[in-house]
Amino acid sequence: MNDSDLNPRFFDLVGNVRAMRKLKPDPVPLDLIRKVLTAGVQAPSGQNLQPWAFVLISDEERKMWFRDRYAAAMQSRFGLAVEAAQRGETSANRQLSAIYHQMDSMHEAPYLLLVCGKRD
Repeated sequence: MNDSDLNPRFFDLVGNVRAMRKLKPDPVPLDLIRKVLTAGVQAPSGQNLQPWAFVLISDEERKMWFRDRYAAAMQSRFGLAVEAAQRGETSANRQLSAIYHQMDSMHEAPYLLLVCGKRD
């Protein structure tokens, strides 16, 4: 196999992907989510174990519950850096501000998709 056998759009996609922390609240068809998950579970894994599970949250109250716990975990891990970023005291201000925005608004997304896996 050589480079010409591969789809160049794949390399464009992989080379331009970035973390998206500011999400739109636009509805996403559940059929599309099922299609993405079906493709995801077909990914190879060591010894074919597929040590993952997916949790899809659409209920507003449950999204808020998860958001509160996610915010507490992020505050525990990055608390001082987030506070410094909010005051404009760090070069990572943009990234940390985006993380803080995600903590505050993740419940506004139509679904939260959690990918869970075993860790050694």
